Amino acid sequence: MPTKAGFKNFIVLTGSEHSDKIYQILHQQDPQKNILRLNSLSELIVLSRSYLQSARLISYLSRVIVPGEILDQIGYGAYNFHPGTHLFPGWAPYSFAIYQGATSFGVTVHEMIAEVDAGPIIAMQEYPISADVVQSELSNMCSLSCIHLMESLVKVFCQPARLISMNVAWGSKKKTQQDFKKMCEIKESISKK
Repeated sequence: MPTKAGFKNFIVLTGSEHSDKIYQILHQQDPQKNILRLNSLSELIVLSRSYLQSARLISYLSRVIVPGEILDQIGYGAYNFHPGTHLFPGWAPYSFAIYQGATSFGVTVHEMIAEVDAGPIIAMQEYPISADVVQSELSNMCSLSCIHLMESLVKVFCQPARLISMNVAWGSKKKTQQDFKKMCEIKESISKK
């Protein structure tokens, strides 16, 4: 962790569909902080060391994997809104929850470390899902849950202190893009379900 400069900046790493809402929530809570909205790793890696040292990064439903060397330079921590519960770390949590017949789903907010979906868990929101839920419904529920969590965490995000973690462990099997490709293979022996 670098020597910290004053906490002046938010870096919000997210897709464009979420950018305005997250900006509004942060700006309303703390209009004094600069809020830089990015949606790619290439935009993040060009930021100066001094900018990173005075910033907190919030990765909000982003697929960008931030390298450890960048995370180490961020003075006020980096936090990720993961679109799944702690039981579904890694790639495509919606799809794996549906495929495995999960009866609940949700959102996990965690501190970012070099290993993906492995940092200390800060907050979670979980809700029941029906057996016939489809991915678009799960995605919509997740988006609403993320907004609710962002609104409930904004005060602590605007303070310089590190966020306190919960005593909750990540699931043991982190899914990868390769796992997802394998799940999508249709074989003759596949069951109707």
